[in-house]
Amino acid sequence: MATFDISVVPTLADVINHNSPAGGVKDIQDVLEYRKRPLIEEGYWVRASDNTSHEMLINSTRPDATAVRYNMGAPFVNPTQTPKKEQLMRLETNFKIDVRILEKSNDPVKYFRQKKKQAFEGMMDTFAKIALSQGGLGDSSTNELHIDGLLKRRSTLGANCVGLGATGSGTLGSMLVVKWGEEGVFFLHPKDGARTIVEKDVTAGGKEITVYDASGNPYQVLMTNWSWEFGIGVADETCLQRICNIAASGSNSFFDDATYPFKGEDALSDAFSRLPGGNTDNTAIYVGPTMYAQMMKRVRRGTSPITLSDMWGRQMLSFYGVPVLRDDFYAFTESTIS
Repeated sequence: MATFDISVVPTLADVINHNSPAGGVKDIQDVLEYRKRPLIEEGYWVRASDNTSHEMLINSTRPDATAVRYNMGAPFVNPTQTPKKEQLMRLETNFKIDVRILEKSNDPVKYFRQKKKQAFEGMMDTFAKIALSQGGLGDSSTNELHIDGLLKRRSTLGANCVGLGATGSGTLGSMLVVKWGEEGVFFLHPKDGARTIVEKDVTAGGKEITVYDASGNPYQVLMTNWSWEFGIGVADETCLQRICNIAASGSNSFFDDATYPFKGEDALSDAFSRLPGGNTDNTAIYVGPTMYAQMMKRVRRGTSPITLSDMWGRQMLSFYGVPVLRDDFYAFTESTIS
């Protein structure tokens, strides 16, 4: 049975708490605590070797040993590893609210904090889109300010990206199998951990600033700035698996293929077998709403190893004990991957 205990995984909340023990980013901590968001709740975070990039080694090849007798030597060996440099990227957002809106509120302080949290939630959503390479984000080939998200890193068929055979333009879906950990897939935070997420209250103490509307007319606001620096690392390429070219229904769909009803489950089992040693500890499956609905239907039919299980303090879908996480930004709008 797979195990994934998020209480012992260094998550983003752990990074923030470690670098701001005095509660300097309490609003951020509150949002991370109550909004159980995929990728942020369970993603494994590693300290980068620098503040803007991370030097790492991947694809280790273990050398063979040599049979010898006494008074015989053995050749020198060295595991083969490929150096790789991962860049970190920076997200930034400015939240502002017209002071006249606050004046109309029964509790201006509470209202301001609520709106601040909603603004930061939007930043979390953008992070998810980048991590999943959705909505034109998370693709360094089209925007040099971006890093490559997980789907972009598996954008061609190969050993770790396997298709079910469906074709189409903007009508297909996929799934990700991610094994989190320092020897698998991880997020990166700057070497100076305090730079990971920085909240700057521009109008601390209620000091108003003047901004201008589209017509150039001034008005007064309160303002908060956030910056977030992060990257993605893959230490072992087999720890990031994608099952793609999935139709929404009928032939080559995940669960209702006309001639092969368990085609999707078999593809997931094959993806598990490609993980290092077939070990699914600290592994999660990521799907979008369309795929999640299909998996829920499988639970109702009772004909699949997809079940509802108690994980992380709540009921979740799982496949052979591996949690299935739905992310609403994981769109079912992909085109054929070849």
